[in-house]
Amino acid sequence: MAVRIALGATRGQIAVQMLSESLLLSVAGGALGLAVGQACWSAFGALVPPQIGQAGFQIDGRVLLFTMAISIAAGVLFSIAPAFRASDVSLQEALKDGGRSGESRNGIKLRDGLVVTQFGLAFTLLVCAGLMIQTIWNLRKQDLGFRADHLLTMAVPLPDPKYDTKDKRRSFYNNVAAGVRALPGVKGADFISDAPFTANGDTYGYVVEGEPPLQPGEVNDALYREVTPHYFETIGAKLLDGRFLQDSDREGGQLVIVVNEFFANRHWRGQNAVGKRIRLNDKDDPWRTVAGVVQDMRDRGLLLGMKPAIYIPVDQVKPDTYSNLVVRTAMEPTSAVKAVESAVWAVDSQQPVTLVRTMDELIEADVADRTRPMILLGVFAGLALLLACIGVYGVLAYAMAQRTREIGVRMALGAKPLDITRMVLGRGMALSAIGLLAGAALAAALGGLLRSLLFGVTLMAP
Repeated sequence: MAVRIALGATRGQIAVQMLSESLLLSVAGGALGLAVGQACWSAFGALVPPQIGQAGFQIDGRVLLFTMAISIAAGVLFSIAPAFRASDVSLQEALKDGGRSGESRNGIKLRDGLVVTQFGLAFTLLVCAGLMIQTIWNLRKQDLGFRADHLLTMAVPLPDPKYDTKDKRRSFYNNVAAGVRALPGVKGADFISDAPFTANGDTYGYVVEGEPPLQPGEVNDALYREVTPHYFETIGAKLLDGRFLQDSDREGGQLVIVVNEFFANRHWRGQNAVGKRIRLNDKDDPWRTVAGVVQDMRDRGLLLGMKPAIYIPVDQVKPDTYSNLVVRTAMEPTSAVKAVESAVWAVDSQQPVTLVRTMDELIEADVADRTRPMILLGVFAGLALLLACIGVYGVLAYAMAQRTREIGVRMALGAKPLDITRMVLGRGMALSAIGLLAGAALAAALGGLLRSLLFGVTLMAP
């Protein structure tokens, strides 16, 4: 630049040259970014929620205009400082230092600052990705209380005009369950009002026999599920005390109920819950005897806390509301979908079958809002770390090129290659360490943004 100025170039011409070079690079980068974005959509498009990414990624006029605007803005923004520095060269000082390093103290600080910033941002993203990975791990290792493998679920809601009596509904569901159980590879098929991971609510108030009346504002509230007799065996629930529901638990017999472990511990801790009685809040509802206690099941998903739950045989309630079919198969559940649907339509060819999903799919959907950020943060953290490493290499390579003469003098005065290597690596390690410390501080400061997404892990987890 000093030579150009000596030959008559003005400051404005020098600044325009720097700006032109920067714009050329930024526009080329924007064009490359479009191509990379199209390729990334194929790889990560599934991570975009359906309501946002239904139309896919298409390079249209709006995308081109936005990319061009961002590229030009970036080129102008990041060329301003170099352009002013280059146009403000002191001809006398530059020619005097021409044989020495052209690297100024301010230039060194600027490059080092950029490297530290890159490492800090990369470390921040890595910390956030690590927290999300630990969250997913903590969610997945929870005990579901049942066997989620080889389970198929679907909704079979009956239209009221056609099935307007309890007997019609029971006959339909009994025939469907019998037909599905007769299919090859099916180990069990039962109905429930709300299958696990499909509903967060559907609760009912209740009264426990022998307990004092509740104070104003207090309420006993439990998940309410109506199930067919062998539902617990089909889903693979774990019996802790008493028995599961049986075919003999019908209308006219003893009214029974099964509760979960949380319910039993809440009201009869240290006692045998079997034989105790409860009544639903409905004043006309009779007392029901606890026939069994099952291990807590994650009916509401992995993210919500445990809640008291009661399971009532469908033949002892009116009106009944069960309509979710749960099927356990010996093969891959998806391979049995058509056969199960055919069994339903064999009973009623016009009956709709909806929400066909495996239990694994329901679990994946339950943690999807944690899985997507985990993957995206991991990808961005990896890219940021790669850029940070490239930045350190670039800074050190440029610095060493500028200091070639100095290094030669050092070696001529007795410095060993190991000393030179230690000097170069020391600078790189120092920049990296400062960046890591800055990234740790930034991660701690921004960690609150992830607090609502974390599960079983703190922001200061090692």
